[in-house]
Parts: sequence; C-alpha cells; structure tokens
Amino acid sequence: MTAGRYRSYRRALEVLAAIDPDWLQEPAREILEDLAEHMLLSADTSRAEVRELREHASRSVRELAGAGMLPPTVTEELITLLLAAGPAPPARQTAA
Repeated sequence: MTAGRYRSYRRALEVLAAIDPDWLQEPAREILEDLAEHMLLSADTSRAEVRELREHASRSVRELAGAGMLPPTVTEELITLLLAAGPAPPARQTAA
C-alpha cells in the first residue's frame, strides 16, 4: 500500500458518504465501501489477477449506476478513485 493509494481510498469513502442515503441505500453503499477496502488491501500479484480486480471494480460501479443506485454524476470519479486505490494496472507488453 502506498500513501497515494490510501488517499484515493479515503477520497472514495468521502464521495460515498456525501451521496444522499435515499439515493445510495445501505446494501449498495456497503458493497462499494467493501470494494474500496479490497482495492486498497490488494497486493500487486499476477497481471491477470490485477486486471480482473480492476475490471470487477469498474463493472460493479457501472452496474450500480445503471440500476439507478448510484448518481451518474459520481460514477466516473468513483471508478477513478477505486482504481487508484488498488494495484497499478499491468504494464502493456510491446511486440519485439
């Protein structure tokens, strides 16, 4: 974990806390808070695991937004913060 990842995690929690509870109700809020914590605590393991973790985070936020459980105005910011709280994306390999 790095200081930058921790700052992104804390900011993601702040964004979630600022969303009206009538909009983002408790089950969905808990899912996103748990996801933020999971991203923060995830180690930089294999490329495939990191890629799957990042895809899962993005997909989860988009699904909640698509279901009307998350305001569209915070969707992209929240995805950015969650991804920044987790391990860095795997480096792209270039053809030799």
